[in-house]
Amino acid sequence: MPFMASAALSMSALTVHADYNLPDGVPNSFSSKANYTLFETVPVRPMTMSANGQHLYVLNTPDDRVEIYDITTSGLTPSGSVAVGMRPVAIAQAPDGDLWVVNFLSDSISVVDPDAQRVERTLLVGDEPRDIVFAGPNRDRAFITTAHRGQNSPIDPQTFTPSVGRADVWVFDSNNPGNGTQTSPLEILTFFADTPRALATTPDGSKVYVATFNSGNQTTTIHEGATDDYPEENIHGDAQPHKSKIIKLIDGKWIDSVGRDVSEQINFNLPDYDVFTIDATPSTPVAVNGDGAPVSGVGTTLFNMVVNPISGKLYVANTEANNHKRFEGPGLDPEYNTTNRGDFVRSRITVIDDGAATPRHLNKHIDYSHCCAPTGNSEARKSLALPRQMAISSDGERLYVAALGSAKIGVFDTNALETDSFIPAESSQIQLANGGPSGVVLDEARNKLYVRTQFNNGIAVIDLNNNSEVQTIAMHSPEPENIAQGRAFLYDAFNTSSHGDSACAGCHVDGDIDHIAWDLGDPTAVTRDVPGSWLSRTGIAILLPTNSTVNAIETCAIIPFNLLPCAKEESFHFNSLKGPMLTQTMAGMDNHGPMHWRGDRTGGEAWYAGKQPNDGMFDERVAFAGFNVAFPGLLGRDAKLTDEEIGVFTDFALQNTLAPNPHRHLDNSLTERQAKGKEIFFGGPDGDRLTDITRNCSGCHITDLKGNEEYGVEHPGFFGSDGRYAFVFEPEMLKVPHLRNVYQRVGMFTLHDTSVKMEWEGKTYDMPHFFFPFTDPKETGDQIRGFGYTKDGSVGEVATFLQNGAFIDYGPITLNLVNPGGFQPYVEPGTWPSDLAAYNQEGFLKYAYLAITNSDYFSETNPETGEPVGREELRSVEDFVMVFPNNMAPIMGQQITLSANTSGSELDRLFMMEERAAVTEPRKECDLVARADDLGLLYDPASSQYIASDLNSYSRSALLALAPQVTFTCVPPGDGLRVALDRDLDGYFDAIELAANTDPANADSYPVTNSWWKNFWKWLIG
Repeated sequence: MPFMASAALSMSALTVHADYNLPDGVPNSFSSKANYTLFETVPVRPMTMSANGQHLYVLNTPDDRVEIYDITTSGLTPSGSVAVGMRPVAIAQAPDGDLWVVNFLSDSISVVDPDAQRVERTLLVGDEPRDIVFAGPNRDRAFITTAHRGQNSPIDPQTFTPSVGRADVWVFDSNNPGNGTQTSPLEILTFFADTPRALATTPDGSKVYVATFNSGNQTTTIHEGATDDYPEENIHGDAQPHKSKIIKLIDGKWIDSVGRDVSEQINFNLPDYDVFTIDATPSTPVAVNGDGAPVSGVGTTLFNMVVNPISGKLYVANTEANNHKRFEGPGLDPEYNTTNRGDFVRSRITVIDDGAATPRHLNKHIDYSHCCAPTGNSEARKSLALPRQMAISSDGERLYVAALGSAKIGVFDTNALETDSFIPAESSQIQLANGGPSGVVLDEARNKLYVRTQFNNGIAVIDLNNNSEVQTIAMHSPEPENIAQGRAFLYDAFNTSSHGDSACAGCHVDGDIDHIAWDLGDPTAVTRDVPGSWLSRTGIAILLPTNSTVNAIETCAIIPFNLLPCAKEESFHFNSLKGPMLTQTMAGMDNHGPMHWRGDRTGGEAWYAGKQPNDGMFDERVAFAGFNVAFPGLLGRDAKLTDEEIGVFTDFALQNTLAPNPHRHLDNSLTERQAKGKEIFFGGPDGDRLTDITRNCSGCHITDLKGNEEYGVEHPGFFGSDGRYAFVFEPEMLKVPHLRNVYQRVGMFTLHDTSVKMEWEGKTYDMPHFFFPFTDPKETGDQIRGFGYTKDGSVGEVATFLQNGAFIDYGPITLNLVNPGGFQPYVEPGTWPSDLAAYNQEGFLKYAYLAITNSDYFSETNPETGEPVGREELRSVEDFVMVFPNNMAPIMGQQITLSANTSGSELDRLFMMEERAAVTEPRKECDLVARADDLGLLYDPASSQYIASDLNSYSRSALLALAPQVTFTCVPPGDGLRVALDRDLDGYFDAIELAANTDPANADSYPVTNSWWKNFWKWLIG
């Protein structure tokens, strides 16, 4: 079987798919599988040193591997490489010497024998695991953070139960952890917080600390339907629509942005639990005091932790958001900075001592009242941005912190840090040749510091005798150069901000979200028209622009008592004061048109919207380039990026991909209730049910897994949005949002009260929102999040959003509005007075419709379940939205490690993975790859054979007999050939290169160098 070398691989600015020539006998279907899929992932604990100090184990996150280095007097020498799960983010060594590797996208732990250099077992854990430590009396218990969800978790996530925590810690006995579907945790501890990230342990292993990742900062949003009017204009005199408001808990009171106490409207508690403690000493570890003895006030986003081995104090690297402050741009005062420009997040290390948190601002030298000097100025050179992993000396006196956004290591005297007496200076920082430091390991025996650097996918070795970089290693990366180059513009605060402490990743944490809202209007900006808005200045514009298949012009419905507004002139503008809006993800943006909630980053114009794909408002490259104004307007840079720089950033951003949905079944099936919700979403059994008078849910939230595929776009599919705008009774037009990451918003279960109270017959009644005419917000107790759904996060649940007046069947309140396809509301009898006289009071006539809510229609229940009729439908739609389709199928990333004698559920899991790899319609779900020691294999569904990198093929049973353990992984469609067969995509399969003593991780190293040798090589192996 001759082996054919491919021509040199070329990658365009955006394309990471490569033309690839295959060896004879290999299925032609593999030729489209030379690819790299970007899931932006910053590791939490990317390195560890062996207990004997002879080896350094480093995560090669983009290549899904552990790289093994020998530590010698001259530096690091590579000695091995082990393939693990997808996007490893943390690594720790067990007492028996095995390496436990946390795989973020695979929801798994790879247990690696570093001597044999192979995976011995794969443990299946909860969604998006992030960190690991070993603790307990013998240090043999593994603690792993995960989200409280995921297909591999045995726990019911109770997604819609407010009192349930969303942060899990899995605890294993490392001597008996199980394997695969037989994974056997000692315990799964759940904490009342959002998804956890970092762990730390005391020197004696008796306690483990758990940090919430996006913990928030006790801010929330009051919906515009519940706020008093704030008449506002921009500096040009243009009146601005009424908007919602961000409020913050300050000294026990909820204060809005103009200093008013609005506590009476807030019907929940936001305790802001940041760090918890586990007692690791019992046979089954437990949360201290039952709830983990939570510590509050640590920070908004918590990244890493380390314990002082002498004092026991805990240091937490974090950032604190300034989202209670309004606006971006220059502000109204030319002398002083009055907006968030250059001061929207601050980098900190918080010291926790005996349960008390004391934050220390790392950049206290910055004068935030002024902005914006050229980048690289003297002030910026002292700054440390986005602190990540820390290392501390054994005497507890010196702390090293990786500053991801500064290409530096900060060095602190711990006493000076704790007392806030340190002075930021370049002399107390170690400058690195390559940026993006994410991890540090201290080698005190050699007085060296090992640093994991993201921007070059490398390692830096620092000689601490003189704080100089003495060795730089760039590990093999499968990422195209444009991705590697573009990443810097997300994190590099030194080159993207004036103060040197601000970067896009301050809000778009690791290319995703920070789970809070920001009010970043600009009072100096001019009003602009929505693209295509000239088409629809009369009536309700349901979708803009119009097209041949959807009628966008609707007659303005007359809503009872003017409860809901029709579209007004200002609805068709991008107003300069846009109000609070949740941070949106920087993943999955390609093929989804304009960006931001309003779609105001767009290539469209009022007189010409454009057309699919990639024209006008549908041109994502032009849309993303529109964010360039944020570099001077929000980050405080002295100028925008150059066209070339923003182009490279765009290359990176449009490749970033969302993780699979963790609630949807791995075989892509739906539960009965999810299927019912899907049916309603798409218009009922016959598609003719209109839930908002004019169309069904999918009428706006366009869902087509093949969207634009016919045009050859790189990332086809519409997942709740095709990029167009809608008027949905908001103050202005919004882009219809996608629904792929709705599940991430779980954690707030309330809708805040209005300030309107009615007194009647000795009782006080809360009047409902205009936007939610039958909703009476209840006291909901402690909440994990301050933000939920819709553009500003003011709506706590999807089911609440669906009780918006536009989606309600008003039943007996018909008048001029009949919406038989809407959801039947439920109102507890006695919620509002039934006596019409109550509403004759001044100012309450518009609420007179509430008198009829005491009729049977509004309290009807299902006799079989006892549930309100409409609520059952609402919950079914909510269930479906929680498992909404994604660019990636749920099987993507999943793993199993098997042996020749495997049977039962573990083999069933492999059967399912093979079945999903065979799916081609409506789209390919995954490539199934296998690893038997050094041999990689790719599954061919057509023949049910595994094609190996040595050009042999194996049946399933033959493969399982090939090595003591074989690990199977479902990787993204198109990635399989690279992952399994040709790591460096040089045209020579890995086993062929190993046999020829060339490097399968170096595209410049291959068996032959000229045509004569190529022919000889083909003859030799054929």
